Amino acid sequence: MVIDKIQGVTLNPTRSPGTARVSYRSIFISPGWQIGDDYDRLVKLLNQGLGLNQWQNLSAEQNCQEHRAGGPSAPVLDELIGRAGVVIVLSGLYQQFRDAIQKETAIATRLGIPILSVVPWGQQSSPEGIRGFAALDLPWACNRICNAVKQLG
Repeated sequence: MVIDKIQGVTLNPTRSPGTARVSYRSIFISPGWQIGDDYDRLVKLLNQGLGLNQWQNLSAEQNCQEHRAGGPSAPVLDELIGRAGVVIVLSGLYQQFRDAIQKETAIATRLGIPILSVVPWGQQSSPEGIRGFAALDLPWACNRICNAVKQLG
């Protein structure tokens, strides 16, 4: 697989002539350095809905050794989030990891990266602290999340 960095698409050299190229997505999951069931579930959902090789996980857990010491530094976050087409916030973790999520979403907002908020099961909307900057509040539904990523990212 070859990735065209300028166009942001995956080029498949073995594809049949006349078939369309598939978009390659770069996603940062917040708070990505705090691994847990919700994070794992979202990664599986994105693998299922977008395709395993059709997106890149830029979350700090995947790209930064500093995650065990309380999260990556601001320059590392700037670089990771700056490469993302979209930031997905696990809003159910907002109360527990408020500072990290606020830092990551502030960077995304400053850089003009769209933010999607995945609302916890049984809730109608994201916490107040996320609603102001999220482009969309989405339920845990594969098609809704993946369609939003395709649209915004």
